[in-house]
Amino acid sequence: MVRQFLTVREASFLLQEPEMVVRRRLERGTLSLLGERRTADGRRHCRVCAASLREALPTQLRGQRLLLLSLILAGRFVVPAPAGRWGAPYPLERALEAIRAA
Repeated sequence: MVRQFLTVREASFLLQEPEMVVRRRLERGTLSLLGERRTADGRRHCRVCAASLREALPTQLRGQRLLLLSLILAGRFVVPAPAGRWGAPYPLERALEAIRAA
């Protein structure tokens, strides 16, 4: 079954922006929020609408980002965690190299 949402980490990876920048986009409404929940320790888990993210993708490497988006939604690619919420996301080029090698 294919998901219809992405996590903030996955959206951050596809946009190549830190997670906190993606969270700000959600608050401003430039990305659509499908839902959210809070953990017992107060952390916020947001679900980003895949369609709104497709529209927000930059034109540079768009085809490759759409391929990665499809693989993520199908559960065939897991985005590695960055060092922190302000940390740089996993590089697109390294992800594409890993997919080509598989």
